[in-house]
Amino acid sequence: MTQGFRSAFAGLAVFLLVSVPVGAQELPVVRVIATGGTIASRPGDDQLTGSALIEAVPQLAGVAQVEVEEFSRIGSSGMTPNHWLLLAKRINELLDAEPDISGVVVTHGTDTMEETAYFLHLTIKDLRPVVLTGSMRSATAVSADGPANLLTAVRVAADTNAGGRGVLVVLNDEIHSARDVRKTDNNRTDTFVSAEWGALGVVDLDGVTFRRSGETLHTVQALPSVAGVETLPTVPIVADFAGNDATVLKSWIEQGWLVSWSRGSVGDVRARKCGGPFQRSREQALWSFWHQEFSKGESLVVGNRRKPVSLLQVTFRLIRREFY
Repeated sequence: MTQGFRSAFAGLAVFLLVSVPVGAQELPVVRVIATGGTIASRPGDDQLTGSALIEAVPQLAGVAQVEVEEFSRIGSSGMTPNHWLLLAKRINELLDAEPDISGVVVTHGTDTMEETAYFLHLTIKDLRPVVLTGSMRSATAVSADGPANLLTAVRVAADTNAGGRGVLVVLNDEIHSARDVRKTDNNRTDTFVSAEWGALGVVDLDGVTFRRSGETLHTVQALPSVAGVETLPTVPIVADFAGNDATVLKSWIEQGWLVSWSRGSVGDVRARKCGGPFQRSREQALWSFWHQEFSKGESLVVGNRRKPVSLLQVTFRLIRREFY
């Protein structure tokens, strides 16, 4: 592990395991890993601990034996790819070492929840459910949604039908695949949607109901283990715009980076060598730069801003040149 990598996580990735005695011994065991975010936030005060989050939801006692682990206490805007690596490794270690655990719930801020969820969707090497949840309102807000979301997430993680579906995102009584879900609004509690295919299922008072399954590769079928990986490659995301002369794109390419490009004039998401269906409607300078650089065999990903696909998915497709 490099010095820079270690210093980046000083004080953040300290694991504090707190067992919370809830429910009867026959209930499934669910580990809650707290990372921070709005669900734990109290404006003007420190964030709540994971144990405090659990203690605020006594109804959990009838659902599962809940164990709590502190991973970090940061907003999701501070969640980096190196955090993803640590979190993926920790969850894999946990599931490998403790076969009695039925599932894992990760409490997480909503701003980058879909990115973290998708990374875990590709790197968790176990079929037991891993569920991300959070809230749109702080812990001290009127009608805070965090307690209800945490309860439903634990219910899903404890459900015997939730395994083998990849990493799940559960908020607002809906179950989404990490492959499809996006945050669409900064205020509404129904902000997470799977616009193209719809939610996988719902959580009602009488149970957890799955209505469809995802068919793309995930977890044990997807990327190789990240056990020996210490850093991830940097892939800048460059936004296209009217009148773009490729200055920003040139800067990144000259620094030796792979690039994920978000633009509005391509009808699909694609990873192509030079000669792909790049429309020549932009300035000649942009087209010339594209032709000059990528005829050398370099890779570029082009993402359409009209299609509801996470740019993180585009980035992973570039690195692996496979579709998940």
